[in-house]
Amino acid sequence: MNKKRMAIFLILILSTMFIFIACGDENESNDGEDKEVSNDQVESDGEKVEGGQMVFRVGEDSRVIHPLYGNDRTTLTLVNHIFAPLYNLKGEDIDYWLAESIEPSEDYLSYDLKLKEGLTWHDGEALDADDLIFTFNTIMDKKQGSHLRDSFVTSKGEVKIEKIDELNVKFILPEVQIGFLDTIGGIRMFPEHVYGGIENIQTSDVNNNPVGSGAFKFKERKAGETLTLSKFDEFFKGSPHLDEVVYRIIPEAASAEIALQNGEIDAMSISADKVEKFEESANILAFDEDRLDYLIINQNGGKLGDKKVRQAIAYAIDREELLKADYLSTDYAKPAYSFFADKTMYKTDDVEKYEYDVEKAKELMKESGVNNLSLTLAYGGDDNVRELLVQQYLEEIGINVELKAMDMSSFFQALFEEDHQDEYDLAFNGYIYGKEPSTYAQVFKTDSMNNVSGYKNEEVDKLWDEAAKEKDATKREELYKEIQEKIMKDAPMYPIDYGYVIVAVDPKFQGLEEAEPAPIHMFNDLSQIYMVE
Repeated sequence: MNKKRMAIFLILILSTMFIFIACGDENESNDGEDKEVSNDQVESDGEKVEGGQMVFRVGEDSRVIHPLYGNDRTTLTLVNHIFAPLYNLKGEDIDYWLAESIEPSEDYLSYDLKLKEGLTWHDGEALDADDLIFTFNTIMDKKQGSHLRDSFVTSKGEVKIEKIDELNVKFILPEVQIGFLDTIGGIRMFPEHVYGGIENIQTSDVNNNPVGSGAFKFKERKAGETLTLSKFDEFFKGSPHLDEVVYRIIPEAASAEIALQNGEIDAMSISADKVEKFEESANILAFDEDRLDYLIINQNGGKLGDKKVRQAIAYAIDREELLKADYLSTDYAKPAYSFFADKTMYKTDDVEKYEYDVEKAKELMKESGVNNLSLTLAYGGDDNVRELLVQQYLEEIGINVELKAMDMSSFFQALFEEDHQDEYDLAFNGYIYGKEPSTYAQVFKTDSMNNVSGYKNEEVDKLWDEAAKEKDATKREELYKEIQEKIMKDAPMYPIDYGYVIVAVDPKFQGLEEAEPAPIHMFNDLSQIYMVE
């Protein structure tokens, strides 16, 4: 390692940055148990009390508070607690929330879903099948621009929905989709009486006061400062213990740590190097978030159309160095070689791993005939140490990299809006899509909204379609292995690691395990958390 890279590496150890684009189901590890690194509990002798306020730190303000829009951590967190899911998949089990049951037909071409009786929205209006049908039809309306739409479109057409009665609906598929239970589980209902008739929901002012059915309802927003939720007493699982949950916006990690020490905030994600600092004063929860961190190698800008150039970039990067820089050791992360998250069914490491090899990278650049290549590496926020490190990696193989700082809103716009996707060539990102492999198709299928790298391969598109409807588990596994092999050879992205999330919580808050530590939003069910005095 040269001196310049060593300096950047040492800086990088002191910081960490997490960016997400999607959230899937509640996952379990391959052996059926979560891989907890630690769960150090600071004892509290207080008695349980009802009420109180819990303050979480978030790094940025939210975007559009609606289930169909916004793919940043803050917005996804708010959506999770304001808009209840139909159900969560937990391995072979279904954890029902708004839904009471879901049953596939014998031929798997239709699914009957029943909602629980007596459900209401935050404004007191009844929640019923008409709302679910409205939600689904909004997802399928191209003009509304939902990222979920692609999940309900197969090679033979679109999924349809049919009302049976006030609590029951039927989903009708044009062809078998083995992972369809997972797909339906991704729906978060929103009320027709609030959102109906709006030409463009994403830009509507109605999102400034969202109405859902989750444990907490939206109370107020102080732009750039706080987002406050209040408990929903009619929540179907029972009234939450806490009166309010506040998300305080503190962009700088150092400032957030001081706020945690001073009691100004009660919970936040921390980096691995801060565990020792807080383990005596806070409860530390560390768990596998089943997230993949990766580098986008973007073909939309026109500079990275040559596969050999993309492969050269991958070989020039030192994965182990990046991993240790972010997480200090493999105690909090492990290297990734596939684009599947670690717990995803049929994930294989038997792919092109792109182990660090500068000479091979130089040879590939020579074979490509591409010279004097200049690329733009975009990043959001102020933390650019990983980007600096990659800049040094690629300089060694003759590629000039310009770092492009962007505010977070512009960064996500560049990633996901078609008119802006040629504004960068490289960018760090991450995603959580869950255990079902078919959900990853949206990242790589031609013209998919979440295909941020501009990847196109008609053969792979067909393999995705074939795998999604294959009933034989052995054949399905073979297809997904072939998909992984082909995509990794094409190098539209560079997998880095599967990281753990570490959360520090003030000991006066209990019920943390019952609240279910979860990807992105820290806890799945905040109604279970209570204070002790």
